Amino acid sequence: MPNSFLFIIPLTPRSHLSSQRLSLRKLCFDTLKSQSYSNWKALLIGELLDEEQVSEKFIKIDFEGQKEEKLQKATEYILRKELNCDYIIRLDDDDIFNPVILDSLKDKNFDLCVDKYHSFWDTSSGMISQKIMYWFPNSCIHNKKHALAIVGSFPPGDYQRYKEKPFLIENEHNDFHFHYTEKNNIIFSDKKSPVYLRSLSSGSITSLQANNYSEYMNNFGYWKENNIGAFSFLKKIKIDTGTENKRKKQNLLFFLKSIKNTIISLKVYNKVIINKNGTRT
Repeated sequence: MPNSFLFIIPLTPRSHLSSQRLSLRKLCFDTLKSQSYSNWKALLIGELLDEEQVSEKFIKIDFEGQKEEKLQKATEYILRKELNCDYIIRLDDDDIFNPVILDSLKDKNFDLCVDKYHSFWDTSSGMISQKIMYWFPNSCIHNKKHALAIVGSFPPGDYQRYKEKPFLIENEHNDFHFHYTEKNNIIFSDKKSPVYLRSLSSGSITSLQANNYSEYMNNFGYWKENNIGAFSFLKKIKIDTGTENKRKKQNLLFFLKSIKNTIISLKVYNKVIINKNGTRT
């Protein structure tokens, strides 16, 4: 029987929901609605605005709190309602999910599908960056038995913990790879068709906290034109048009530095996770 997928999406609170962020959330939802594979549902934890319309595939959980608390409420709901799904995916409401990847995984049995190349979309320029990092990103496609396994510890921060130990899907994503080190059935997505794109905008909390926006953006790798087929629809979309693109031009020196950092990251990455063939490096 083909696989079923469940998204967990903690919603940005109304107090932090700028027009830019709202546009990104609509894009996130629209990308899910346009999935080429239909056997999925999504849990939305938090408050939707009156004008936001979602289909029956979106299950609303009326709870407001910090993101870590919302994740706990989502897993509580899954267990209490005994929701049937084979795989669970955590997704932020400004992430852009690959519209065809579920179709490619519908008949496969795996522990995890994850991006080796973390992929980013600059909402002001439309450019794309991809960079190998030595941890798994938040948005992985976890087999349900792993997503709901008791693993590790809660992320740091001041928020309510509703139980003593977290499930993997509630965990600090930087530690995901430790859980999967001994698992052989891991699928790494193709660089040309990543699981998702993380959107980067001038109005995001992390970018506003950066002392230098140019350096902040350049930390994500070398930016280039969007040539990722699964995300080609983004070429027609500009979310951050009202702000100046503050990234400095990336010259040859930066390009060489980017290559050096990628090589270093790959060496570290291969020490802590298994490779595509299921063998330790």
